[in-house]
Amino acid sequence: MPEAAAATSPIGAWKPETVSLQHYGFEWLRQHHGLDVVWAASSSRLLEDQTDSDNGGLSEVDMPFASFLDSIVGGKKPRHDYVKMLDRTVQRGSDGVYAESFRVLGQLILGELRAALLKAGIWHPQDLSWSLWIGAKGSATAMHVDDHSFNMLYVVSGLKRLVLIDDSHPFECTEPEQSPTACWVERDILAEPPPYAREVLLRAGQAFVLPPAHWHAVENLEPTIAFGINEDASCSLREYARLTGPYTRFTL
Repeated sequence: MPEAAAATSPIGAWKPETVSLQHYGFEWLRQHHGLDVVWAASSSRLLEDQTDSDNGGLSEVDMPFASFLDSIVGGKKPRHDYVKMLDRTVQRGSDGVYAESFRVLGQLILGELRAALLKAGIWHPQDLSWSLWIGAKGSATAMHVDDHSFNMLYVVSGLKRLVLIDDSHPFECTEPEQSPTACWVERDILAEPPPYAREVLLRAGQAFVLPPAHWHAVENLEPTIAFGINEDASCSLREYARLTGPYTRFTL
């Protein structure tokens, strides 16, 4: 991780200047993508979400996007309470229309957030991937550490809470066999954050650059739409530790 990253990244939440992302709320998504089929999953405060249900992961179902959005409005929390869509997995859709539809949205996300980073003078790698995160009130992502040297979240609608722990605090973690791009700790730091944890709240229109090699968990305090961009590392977490350790002190 270059020294420029630490020097230019905001410490807390900040407000990027975007052209249109702030308008892509629940009604916009319903109008433009409501008929597309998405995979809605059950979220967990303890378990990893990278393994699909066919291989023993959290339960998930396919449904029209509009049906999922309707199921979480007003603060409702259905069994399948989270849609997490990544650049590299968007082609999981059953037809090319689905894949192409979200790929266009993804490129808009990528282009506008990259432009906002450039305007703000924030260091970021050249090769970035986009992500889309839509969760019900109370949905969560369990404690883990990512392989990314750069990872940013931008909230379009709702309220997102992050609990972070720096890498000076070691934890035992497990990399899923199916998608080993993060290492997961079965500990609920959302319910009981340790005294050395840091908490960040992200409101609509705000973004946060996650410090690399930090353990973190995420909770949606309201029905929330968030976009993300990150460096999609191709190396394992152990290789990532070797490469970034001199800068971040991260070891595994």
